[in-house]
Amino acid sequence: MLQIRWRQCEADKKSVLNPICPSINYEDSRSCAFAFQRSDEILKLVKANFTEQMTTMKFNLENSNKEKLLYHLEVIEMRRMKVSLEKRLEKYEKSCKEDFVNSLQGIPNVTREFLKKVDDLFMKHESFQLTCDKQSTKLEDIRVNCSSLSREVENKLQTYLDKVGSQVSSILGANAKYQTQNKLLTEDAAWCKRNLSATVEENQKALKQTQLNHDEQTEKLLLKVRDLSVNNKLQENLLSVKEIDIKILNENVKNLNTSLTICKAAQKSTALRSTTFQWPSSTGSQMNGLGTIGQSSLGLANAGSSSTNQLGRTGFFGSTGFNSAGSSGTSLIKTSPFGAGPSVSDQQSLSQIIQHLRELQKYAKTD
Repeated sequence: MLQIRWRQCEADKKSVLNPICPSINYEDSRSCAFAFQRSDEILKLVKANFTEQMTTMKFNLENSNKEKLLYHLEVIEMRRMKVSLEKRLEKYEKSCKEDFVNSLQGIPNVTREFLKKVDDLFMKHESFQLTCDKQSTKLEDIRVNCSSLSREVENKLQTYLDKVGSQVSSILGANAKYQTQNKLLTEDAAWCKRNLSATVEENQKALKQTQLNHDEQTEKLLLKVRDLSVNNKLQENLLSVKEIDIKILNENVKNLNTSLTICKAAQKSTALRSTTFQWPSSTGSQMNGLGTIGQSSLGLANAGSSSTNQLGRTGFFGSTGFNSAGSSGTSLIKTSPFGAGPSVSDQQSLSQIIQHLRELQKYAKTD
């Protein structure tokens, strides 16, 4: 059964065709690359156009904001002008009505009263029966002449008053204009005075604050300068004291060097004497003297090693040698009736040298 299924699977494998790979179309790839390049160029162009449009929009927005501020200022100025013109017109109307018109109202009344009196006069004369025609004609002529005279006077006076009225009205208009301008200027002057007083107070406060700050800074600087001058004087005094100490120490060093040279000469002479010294023995043979005298780091004499006798033993006084200070170069040299050890004055000079050298090292560190 398994073999049959295996054979069937093998047959199915043979019957299945191999898959065909899709062919690569170079024209499509070229067209895609060209389209991609074109889209990239379009994108760059759009970005450039966008940036340009944004810059222009920002510029226009700034200009519009500036124009808006200017328009607001113009509106405020126009409102002020409107208020001033309204006040001017109100003053002009008031002056024309109350002053000029009321003063001219009496002229028609005068002419009216004059004509009324003339009419009344003729009415009284007509009450009498005048029989003469000439008298009646004369009275009528007088009446006509009076009425015409009154009309002529009224007309001429009216033309004169019209001219005077026009001039007075212009004068009153100018007066109202100047009054409104004066009021506006007084308001501006009052505002300027208030603003000036406020600015003066602020500037005075700022000046006082700056003066206080300047005074504090100058005080601090002066205190620092005073402290520095005092410290400078102290340092100069210390420097002079140290210079004097250095001079004294140099003199001491010179004296110690001279004493050291004298000690070296004395030690050399004693060393020469010790080499010629002989120790008597039982066999009559000679024994070597003390070892050669060396020098330590301080320029001091240092005894040599121990001597040996004829039997090859160590010396009588142990490993430190005969009439010596041992192997150490810094220890003091002891005196002995035998040998050539230094005296007590040499020990004192050695201690002084060590002390002065320590002082020199201490001052060198402090300097």
